[in-house]
Amino acid sequence: MVRHFLLTVGVPAEARRLLGRLVSGDESDAPQITTAEDWHVGFEPGPGDNPADVPRRKPDYCLNIGITWPGLIALEIRDRVPMLSFNPLGAFVAGAAERAKLVGDTGESDPRHWIGGFGAGSDHVLVTLHALGAEAMTSYSDRLSTLFSEGGAFRETWRADGMALMETKDGRPVPTTKVHFGYTDGISMTAIRGGPERYPPDHQERCDSWLFVLRDDAENYFVPEPRQFGLNGSFAVFKMMETDVVGFEDFLQSHKDTIDPELLAAKICGRWRNGVPLALSPETDSPPGGISSEQLNDFEYVNADGSGDPKGLRCPVGAHIRRINPRGQPVAVKANPAAATILIGLSVAACPTGRPTIRSNPTTGSSEGCSAISSTPVSRTNMSSSWAIGSMTASSPDGSGCRPSRGIQ
Repeated sequence: MVRHFLLTVGVPAEARRLLGRLVSGDESDAPQITTAEDWHVGFEPGPGDNPADVPRRKPDYCLNIGITWPGLIALEIRDRVPMLSFNPLGAFVAGAAERAKLVGDTGESDPRHWIGGFGAGSDHVLVTLHALGAEAMTSYSDRLSTLFSEGGAFRETWRADGMALMETKDGRPVPTTKVHFGYTDGISMTAIRGGPERYPPDHQERCDSWLFVLRDDAENYFVPEPRQFGLNGSFAVFKMMETDVVGFEDFLQSHKDTIDPELLAAKICGRWRNGVPLALSPETDSPPGGISSEQLNDFEYVNADGSGDPKGLRCPVGAHIRRINPRGQPVAVKANPAAATILIGLSVAACPTGRPTIRSNPTTGSSEGCSAISSTPVSRTNMSSSWAIGSMTASSPDGSGCRPSRGIQ
């Protein structure tokens, strides 16, 4: 489970002091921001582990903090560090509300309708707390709330919870890999060159670490100044969306006379709802002999010799997974000449909330839905590519005439 706290800076000096306590290493004084220190419990030892060592205790919480540009100003960091600069990473300084139209946040999704005070200029610090259970969540939340208010450091303006959707198996509730629209999630994983991931092997090119963590060896940006301020940092996007499951299912059923609703759902996503990719099985979600879990992410849209599916006859070029990850196929972005050809790699983590979806009844056409809150850290330091990706994937309902979600932050 996860809990998000949105904070406004109260007394700058007290706020800076508290942030220092969160990285002091003293757990007895304050919960600590989670670091990249290796630990292994029930897993193979990581790159920094000695296999002979006794496994360390698995932490019962994970704490992350994000600070906006208005937050840095409210903390008086710019006044105290005159050389502070995020050039040429202007998207961070501009903020999400200023750039909302570029990624399709208009109409109902316009910043004027965002909840919790997001985008209003007082959204200074976002604290994200993950916990293994309800007791740990309550304990750490209470400690943090007390710390926030000490000396008037911060004022909490909004909080919200999220947790994995659940389903019942053998009479017991267990987390499900399904999202509200019924699709299987968590199949495609971004692999980082030299990283500790143990994902099933595939033929996708590994991403360099500087695409996700600010590094001196980056090819297309400069580390923010001063160097010690930006080095090994990253950027994130926090995005909340309300999903219209009823509208999505009704849209599928409204075209049942011309295309099977499940095939249409697969064409929109690029995978059948059980996770089988159209690139490997364009006609059915249950191909003869089946598809192993190792194969679900091991495919290309266009091969090195140009063969494959360049025109999107098997998997539409506008399908969700093909836009997000075109794999080995270069993408032309006409709207942004600076990113005319880009290879996209994103790291996205989302946590839906609400009741599991009751799928549409093809006989009665009835359906039931629920809302979702998603935290989507997109650790991507190439801001021009991030803008291009956002404008491609969100500025239009992918030609289908169906927009199944709207932004509420």
